Amino acid sequence: MQAKSIRLFLLLMLFGASTLVKAQSGNKMSISIGPDVGIPFNTEHTYQVHTRDIYQDGLGGNIRAELPITVGLHLTASVGYVVYHSNVKYFYLTPWQGTINSSSAPAGPPPYKYIPLKAGLRYYYSKYLYVGAEAGDAVKVQKQAVSSFIYSGGIGAAIPFGVHHGLDIGLRYESGYKNIDSDFKMAQLGIGFAYKYTF
Repeated sequence: MQAKSIRLFLLLMLFGASTLVKAQSGNKMSISIGPDVGIPFNTEHTYQVHTRDIYQDGLGGNIRAELPITVGLHLTASVGYVVYHSNVKYFYLTPWQGTINSSSAPAGPPPYKYIPLKAGLRYYYSKYLYVGAEAGDAVKVQKQAVSSFIYSGGIGAAIPFGVHHGLDIGLRYESGYKNIDSDFKMAQLGIGFAYKYTF
């Protein structure tokens, strides 16, 4: 609990410091908002369990602020909401057969729901293309999820279609989400689409 509090404190400090940097640099900041898709990897874990045995694709949304340090290097801070439906099935022994039966078993657990809070850096190596990395916490929304440290890195493009408006498309590797039905962290491919407004 203490480690999570420290990470959240550092996130808030980074956001506050970046505001000061923005004020001194005179560069423009931006806000982006849009949907996000997470595709868990089908990797093998303990007891022959695969990620796809636990998670379906995740759906959610994200809001991100970009605050420039230089023309090419920006600080980022983001908050989102994501839901992963579960592939876990409950099995039981029928008393008259003594065998495992799933045809009439109760439904699996409720979806795993998180609020990801992250901060990081984004570097524009050309006018529209960037690489970026973020880290923070996935805060559980209900008891089936587990709050955990998450981190990500990826590439993307910010395509303007006006003085203030643009489209941000990103592809990232992300790891760290956990739940009560498995004891390993989930890795995924994240795809984000966002409307971007530059002030």
